[in-house]
Amino acid sequence: MLKPRKVSAQQEIISRELNIRSLVLDQVALNMYCDIDGTIIHVNDLCCSMLNVSRFEIIGKPLHRILSGHLGSNTIMSMLQHADANGNWKGFLSVKSKNEQFTAGYAVICPIRDEHNITTRFIIALDSARTPEMNAFPVTQSQIDLVYNISRAHKVQKVFYQSSEELEKEHEKTQLIFRSAHPISGDVYWMRKNHNQLNIIFGDATGKGVPAAFISVAVTAWIVSNPQILSQSPKKTASQINDFICTLLKKDTRDSVSESIDMAVAKIDLDAKILRLTSAKTRVMILRQGELILTMQDKTSIGETTYNSSMSTSQVISLEDGDRVVFLTDGMVDQLDQSGKRFGSANFKAILRKSAQLPLEQQRNYIREQIEKFRGDTAQTDDMTLLMIEI
Repeated sequence: MLKPRKVSAQQEIISRELNIRSLVLDQVALNMYCDIDGTIIHVNDLCCSMLNVSRFEIIGKPLHRILSGHLGSNTIMSMLQHADANGNWKGFLSVKSKNEQFTAGYAVICPIRDEHNITTRFIIALDSARTPEMNAFPVTQSQIDLVYNISRAHKVQKVFYQSSEELEKEHEKTQLIFRSAHPISGDVYWMRKNHNQLNIIFGDATGKGVPAAFISVAVTAWIVSNPQILSQSPKKTASQINDFICTLLKKDTRDSVSESIDMAVAKIDLDAKILRLTSAKTRVMILRQGELILTMQDKTSIGETTYNSSMSTSQVISLEDGDRVVFLTDGMVDQLDQSGKRFGSANFKAILRKSAQLPLEQQRNYIREQIEKFRGDTAQTDDMTLLMIEI
């Protein structure tokens, strides 16, 4: 059996981040997405074109109705279960248009998982070659293998991310929202407790897709291989990460790469109730008795330049019992609705205040539901990461 969803009713209506339009894959493969029950919840434009149907003629139908008639619902569920257990299913499939014409080719089915490592939906990608003889397809097979490679990259990157449960082992009163817009993410979050001090690194690589994910993985790899950060100041850690990225991306040479990362480095002393913070273009707020305390953030990203003036900013903030320290990437406030309107920072602050009296987990769920309600059928704009820690 597939693991059950751990999402709200609003979320499971449609998880619209499934539209990974920025990937080349959408241009070369027929893509469908289904939930864990095998019901189609999204298809790309190429799928509609090849099958000569509108998107809404397909959405909501069981997957086995679109695939070859000889594949029943039990067979489809077995394929999904295999993909869930093994990371992918690969084989030959054909799909049927409303004119009873078939599009056939090599296919890959891959699971997409949430922050709890629970599979919530699947991507099914089929090469777009129309081959009545169902024979060789040397080019499109390599193209469709891109799905498999992206899925493997997603699986590798997941190793670097802590699950919600792992974060709660570090500090029980911790909640996380992590929703990547694509199978691989440019966001970074990490937390470790040492001598009753929480060490936190939280960031958002510039750009989107694969380049941002490279930066995310590189920074996280640096973090886990440098244990000295547990005993040094956030300012020093931020400076070291800045030097690491500048060296990695050859910032002082003609081959320099423009990517960088917006990042907050923090240390919370749970005994003394003190927050030490260095933040480069990253929102960090303290929710106290329904009111928000905004921390300072610098205007230069980590790794943007070899001399980073943001390293000069370090804050020390006294905390109180019941305070909630909130770390936020841009993905939530930059989310668009169907009219193109941004969710916005003011709206996010308002829902934080409105939900301040809820238990921490309920507040996280409320925030997530409000953003999903605002987004509606619009594709997810960017990676969304929210980390909340209650003192």
